[in-house]
Amino acid sequence: MEFYNATDGANWWDSPSNQWGSSLDQCDWIGIDCDPSIGKVIGINIVGPDPNSGAKSGQAGYLPDSLGTLPSLQILQLAFGEIGGPVPTSLFANPPLTILNLGFQKLNGTLLATLNENGSLDNLRTLDFGVNKLTGEIPSLDNVPQLQRLNLHDNKLEGNIPSLDNVPQLQRIQLNSNSLSGNIPSLDNLSQLDTLYLYGNNLEGNIPSFDNAPNSRLVAIQDNNLEGNIPTIGSKQILQQLSLSDNKLEGSIPSLDDVPQLVYL
Repeated sequence: MEFYNATDGANWWDSPSNQWGSSLDQCDWIGIDCDPSIGKVIGINIVGPDPNSGAKSGQAGYLPDSLGTLPSLQILQLAFGEIGGPVPTSLFANPPLTILNLGFQKLNGTLLATLNENGSLDNLRTLDFGVNKLTGEIPSLDNVPQLQRLNLHDNKLEGNIPSLDNVPQLQRIQLNSNSLSGNIPSLDNLSQLDTLYLYGNNLEGNIPSFDNAPNSRLVAIQDNNLEGNIPTIGSKQILQQLSLSDNKLEGSIPSLDDVPQLVYL
């Protein structure tokens, strides 16, 4: 109940019908998932009434440290609210965690540094803090080797994008609308990459090769300070979007003969 009280649970969009704080077992509360074999909480899923519409969930207040003391927690999804303050560092010391989605809140601070300070999140697949007020730099991703979705768009992040060499499962990278600088790192180890959104930053240097990212479908890196030639596109059978405008590119546009599904350039 500390989490319920800290996040203004009485005003969640589905209170009091969600049964939080009732005489029912906590595993029967709406938004709580438990493993019946051990009777432990493995998931907390509380979003708005319609996540696709962005309708508010009613969450407010702050995230208590006790969230990180749930030893079996695998999924934490709290979106479309007004939760502020920092994310508890204890969350990043929870090895079972696979999905951490705290997007569309008002979280602040340089919490991402804790990704490196609190051990390895070997099972983490989704890291989503999109549309918050986070500052500072993105830390090394070496401690999240199974990461598939990295979503930190629309924050106030600065500095370089870290190496992507040790996160070969990445499928979606959404870092747009920050103040990131430096070069776009190599994509050579990202054979599963589907979406790369880096637009609206201060990135510079050349566009890296996409030769080893054959599954790229959506690429938006416009509104930066990128220079040089557009690299050879090659055979990209599923590429649909390639947005490069508002940079400092030069030279000719490479052949697009082998990108039959391209609909936006």
